Amino acid sequence: MPVRKRFLCLGLLILCSLQTPAALEITRENLKLVLHEGIGRFSLYSRPDASSSVYTPLFVAQDPRTSVMSVFVEDRLYKLGESGGFRETLQKTQEGARFSWVSKDLKITEDFIFVPQGVAIRISLNNQSSRELLIGMRLCFDTYLGEKRSSHFSTSSHPEVSRELEIPGESMVSYWKSASRDKETSFSLYSHTSGHSVTMPDKIIFANWKRISDTSWTFVSSPTRNFTLMPYSINDSAVCQYYAPRRIQSGKDYTINLLFTTEEVAPAIPVATAGQVPDKEAGAAPAQPKSQIPAPPAESSAPALYKDLLAVNTLIEEINRLIIEEAVSPQELQRLHDILSALLSKTAAYSGSD
Repeated sequence: MPVRKRFLCLGLLILCSLQTPAALEITRENLKLVLHEGIGRFSLYSRPDASSSVYTPLFVAQDPRTSVMSVFVEDRLYKLGESGGFRETLQKTQEGARFSWVSKDLKITEDFIFVPQGVAIRISLNNQSSRELLIGMRLCFDTYLGEKRSSHFSTSSHPEVSRELEIPGESMVSYWKSASRDKETSFSLYSHTSGHSVTMPDKIIFANWKRISDTSWTFVSSPTRNFTLMPYSINDSAVCQYYAPRRIQSGKDYTINLLFTTEEVAPAIPVATAGQVPDKEAGAAPAQPKSQIPAPPAESSAPALYKDLLAVNTLIEEINRLIIEEAVSPQELQRLHDILSALLSKTAAYSGSD
């Protein structure tokens, strides 16, 4: 077990001895879904067959908080289950379960729907404010199955992923896979990223868990790095799916469909579920197949503040990378200096000075 997970696990046990949060557990066929109330996280398990009582976690289970759903709203980032300003509720549904978070501007629902050999997740972000909002999402999953191997992942286009990797939307794969190779049993987790009615991410990043979890939004991957960050975490990986910020009108939805299965061939996500108003009746854009996924907003349409925040985060990540690698050329140093000078020249505009 990586060092950082030992400490996280110990911390979790101490917290649990003081107060154990409620959890909703649902079992269907060979899958078990556990939703952790109060922290807004879920765990997913699989077993080899119905006769077995032993379930294998498909994500890190010691502390489910290591997987995070972050929502970008205008110029702020919220980690659901951690950030204040949201009221969380959890309920069981006919198809599975539902998390809901409500703030003064946004209502977020996360529906879990059991499908053959898997679980579909529908995330709906409804703009409840009276104005247009810029809304995006980053979903980071702390994977588990592949961490006993040198190659933690594979995709429909990459037989092995053993180092940090970024896949942009224009080169999007149809799935990424995390697989175990135990002597007794073999489990696989597929995240379908195109087709099957899922919403195609604008990019996917495979990286060391600590490196990417320590960033708020922007992350600069390094193909020369493996999934170890000494001395903090060893052979410890995560994958983040990005859904770029889009302008959502008042009363409208930004809907994201995910699909996790234990098989490569997956069913389509149900168009509507019981207890939900179909998108067309709600006045929202329906879930879109791959060919109709909207492109990320044009650079010119993003607000100046958003662009500058991204530039600041990117600059910080580049500096951190150079510190770790302990290698910087005079030309690289001058380039970073120029970027910093350009950003500093804009501080007066944001402070309201002339």
